[in-house]
Amino acid sequence: MEKKMKMKNQILLATNNDHKLGEVRSWFEMNGLNREVLGLSDAGIDIDVEENAPDFAGNAWLKVDAIREIWKGDVIADDSGLCIQALNQAPGVLSARYAGEHGNHQKNIAKVLHEMHNQLSRSAYFITVLAGYWKDKPFTIEGKVHGKITRHMQGWGGFGYDPIFIPNGNSRSFAEMHMAEKNLLSHRANAFENWRTWILENKL
Repeated sequence: MEKKMKMKNQILLATNNDHKLGEVRSWFEMNGLNREVLGLSDAGIDIDVEENAPDFAGNAWLKVDAIREIWKGDVIADDSGLCIQALNQAPGVLSARYAGEHGNHQKNIAKVLHEMHNQLSRSAYFITVLAGYWKDKPFTIEGKVHGKITRHMQGWGGFGYDPIFIPNGNSRSFAEMHMAEKNLLSHRANAFENWRTWILENKL
């Protein structure tokens, strides 16, 4: 395929997930970063990458490597998931398809709550691993947020496992928070903060 050019003020986020795009765009705006964040469909890219790596970083790089074949410019891919101590870090890399069907959040949540029904320890964390190229320099960066799993759904905002995850130091789930508030705490926001630190440290 012919490589696609990008504008100077654009960065490609390797996703068509509207919720994820919204979070990242909100983070860029909150931090005063003058970049237009494009999703795959915005860039006219139709690609479906099988995420079969054994870890989050591996899945992120599978997406980056596939997209770099057809996109010339800055690109970020991520892989994220929920890791629960009592379930031996499950759902982990299977978070999006834990109940078998990819992206069925209600079934995934129901399975987690069922498996956690008799568990006293509710400790868990969300993790995001970012991978990509910034000014032709590769990076792999992670962010985490620790918290606990609720005993029932709380709130209707956010996406994924947000209704059953309460970050440490809070009494509300991610699904009960406004996006701006979540973006101060979330694993994805932490990962992007670490990414920005990496850019500054490398004077890019």
